[in-house]
Amino acid sequence: MNTSRTYRGVGQDQRVAARRSRLIDAGITVLGSRGFRGATIGAVATEAGLTKRYFYESFETLEDLLAEVYTTVVEDLRSHLSDAVTTQSNAVDKLLVQLDAYLAWSEKYPERARIQLVEIRGVSPRVDQITRKWNRQFISDAADLFELEAGALTPGQRTFLGAFLVGGGLKLSGLWLADPDRPARDELIADARMVLSQVLPRMLQQI
Repeated sequence: MNTSRTYRGVGQDQRVAARRSRLIDAGITVLGSRGFRGATIGAVATEAGLTKRYFYESFETLEDLLAEVYTTVVEDLRSHLSDAVTTQSNAVDKLLVQLDAYLAWSEKYPERARIQLVEIRGVSPRVDQITRKWNRQFISDAADLFELEAGALTPGQRTFLGAFLVGGGLKLSGLWLADPDRPARDELIADARMVLSQVLPRMLQQI
C-alpha cells in the first residue's frame, strides 16, 4: 500500500491518524454514555462521522477501541492530577488537592469518569491487564506524595500506602458521584481534610 499519497496536501498516514483520533474521541462519547456493552461499532463510526470501513482501518474490535480509549482517558487524568499539586508542599495538602481535582474532572467529564470507573471492569483478561498496569502506576504516584515525609519506604510499604490512598479515593469518589443528594465538593474536601490530617501523620510515624 502506498502511504505516501497526498490528498489536498495531506499525506495518507496523516489522514489515517486523524481518523483514528476521531474514532477515539467518538469512543469516549459512545462508550461513556451507552456503556461498553450497549455500544456498537456502527454507533462509534457514526459519532465520528465515518463509515464502519474506517473503524476497521484502525481497530479490529470494539474491545480494541475500549483499550485505546481507556488509555487516553487515564493518561489525561494522570496529567490533570500531576498538574494539580505543583504549588503544594505538604503531603496531605497534595492528596486533598488531587482528590478535589479528580472530583472536578469527573464532574466535568462524566463519560470519561464512567469509562475509568465502570466500563473497564470485567471486559476481558487482556483489558484487566491494562487496568492493573495503570492501577500500579497510580498507586506508585500516590506513594510518591508521601515519600519525603515518611522517609524511605520498602516496596511493600509503598504498595500498601498507595493502594490505601487510591482505593479509598476511588471508593469515596464513586459514592459521591452516584449520590443525587451529594454535598458540595468543598464540603467533602473539608471533611476529608479533618480525617486525613488526624490519621495519616500518625500512620506515617509508625512506618
